Amino acid sequence: MRAVVTQLLDDLRSTTWQALGRDDHTVEERLAGAFEAFHAVTVEVTDRQTFAESLQAAQALAADSMSRLEHDLVTDVAQHLFDASAGAKYQSATLAEHRRRLRVSVRVVTSTGCR
Repeated sequence: MRAVVTQLLDDLRSTTWQALGRDDHTVEERLAGAFEAFHAVTVEVTDRQTFAESLQAAQALAADSMSRLEHDLVTDVAQHLFDASAGAKYQSATLAEHRRRLRVSVRVVTSTGCR
């Protein structure tokens, strides 16, 4: 069971960070894709009770790894927003333009449409 959980977490990390790294997608698409990848394994589960029991058993085996994975995702999203700010800086001729571009990136994360 531990090997299965470890492989699941490795796959989860890979697909999540792959979505964040898509250069051919917008910031919004990257963030949505990352969270979709992170949560996809639980979205279309038909037997939620059995899945919940399995998930609890898996969490007991990998609680530290899962917490680290969640922390890394949040850290990387924050870094992504920082990078978007830096990119906006080079695309902006004025502080007002930079502010507008940066607010778009922040809105992607904080807007009610993305929850």
